[in-house]
Parts: sequence; C-alpha cells; structure tokens
Amino acid sequence: DSDDPEQARHIAGQLEAVNSERQQVTAKILEEALAQSRQQSADPQCAVTVWGPWHPGVVGIVAAKLAEEHNCPTVVLCEAGDTMKGSVRSARGVNIHRALEQCQEYLLRFGGHAAAGGLALETAKVGLFAERFAQTVCDQLQGKDRLEDGAATDDIVLSRQYTVDVLREDFMEHYGLLEPFGCSNPEPVFVLDGVRPSTARIFGRMRQHLNLYFAWHSVIVDGVAFNMAHWGPIITDGAVVRLRCTIRPRIPGKGSDLTVHILDINTSN
Repeated sequence: DSDDPEQARHIAGQLEAVNSERQQVTAKILEEALAQSRQQSADPQCAVTVWGPWHPGVVGIVAAKLAEEHNCPTVVLCEAGDTMKGSVRSARGVNIHRALEQCQEYLLRFGGHAAAGGLALETAKVGLFAERFAQTVCDQLQGKDRLEDGAATDDIVLSRQYTVDVLREDFMEHYGLLEPFGCSNPEPVFVLDGVRPSTARIFGRMRQHLNLYFAWHSVIVDGVAFNMAHWGPIITDGAVVRLRCTIRPRIPGKGSDLTVHILDINTSN
C-alpha cells in the first residue's frame, strides 16, 4: 500500500508493464503452439501434445486455449535441457489424472485432478508419452477404460447427465440457478437422441468446426461442435444423430431458441 499518489502511479505503471509483457509472451507462445497443434489435428485426434522452449509460467493458459480450440485434452510442455515440464487441460469429460496415471512409466512426476494436471518427464520420452496419452484418452472416450469396480470411466460424467425430453421456453431461467459451475459443481452434460439437423455448416480458418441447426420438440437449437467438421457430410446426407452437449444462453440475432456446445456426435440407435 502507498499513501503517496506519485509512488502509487509508479507502482501501477510497473504492474501494467509486467502484465503487458506477460500478455505478449503468452500470445507468442500460443501462436507457436497453435501452429504445432494444427499440424497434429489435420485429422480428428483424441489428444494433442505440443512442446517448445517456452516460459513455464504461461503453459497452463496456453493448454486451456488449445483444449478449447481442438475440443480435446491438450498437453503443453516447456523444454528445459534433458527434461520437460508442463500442464494438461481436459475436454469432453476426460479424466486427466487417470489418463496421466496410465502414462506414469514415462513420467518423472505428475499431479492434478480430473480437469487439469501437471507433469515432468525426460525429453527423450516425449514421443512415447504423447502416443500413450492419446491412446488412454481414446480409451476413455470409447468407454474401454474400466475402473476396478467395473464401472466405465465415462460413468463419472454420465452419472451427471440428463436426457432432455422437452426444453421449455423458461429452461435457461431455471438452469441458471445451478451456476456457478466448477470442479465441485460440474456443468451438466445433456444427451439429445434422434436429432436430425436441418443445416450443417463447416466453419473456421482451417474449416475444422461444425455448426448445426435443428428442431428439438419445437425448440430451435443452434449447436457448435469444435474440431468435428468430418461429421458434416454424414449429417448433410440425412443421418439421425445422438449428441452429448452442454447448454449455453441464446445468442441474440441467431434465430434460435437455445445454443448448445456439442461435445460428442454419434449415429443414433
């Protein structure tokens, strides 16, 4: 604290300069990491692992942005000679701590929880780790990863899912009472089965994302599926699909009653 206005302005200026420098460093690393990750995600991926001579203080932020960009768990590692350390962020309900547990033979140490984690490993093992991590994530997403009691790892997420029969006009008003969402209050994941989209539009700089419009019990829904453009031709051909999604407030001017963030798409039974 300072009672001297001049000193306070000086301190504020220093803080602003430090913050500006940090933002520039983050933007540069994000640009490099995005370029590297997009090379990996030319085809649909279960997970992305990138690394470089980056500042360790911002890899968590970069990992979160990449996980959102590609809609898959992402590892961002900073090189430090013979070792690497970094951060992991989840997507699509993948349990990060369990995935890292299944990769520990390649790790020096790791920690975290279901949504995020940290790790360190020998530089020589990064390729083996990336391959194993992607496989463990794929196994979780496909329901092959089983816990000791016989329940699928996905059950952790599915136990909080609700099949939506009717989305009423006042749905968002009631839904807002559940917020805020976080680790101790996970955002509910909804299942919409028997969906026949009327429009499927591919978008994004690399044309990797998908935008769907469909009617669900008289409710017009606008859905966004990141990194799922490969579903576009299938849906355009008249496929009926099953969606796992989270709910978002309606975006004004979009012509829809509800917006959903699509986590997974499968053909409907």
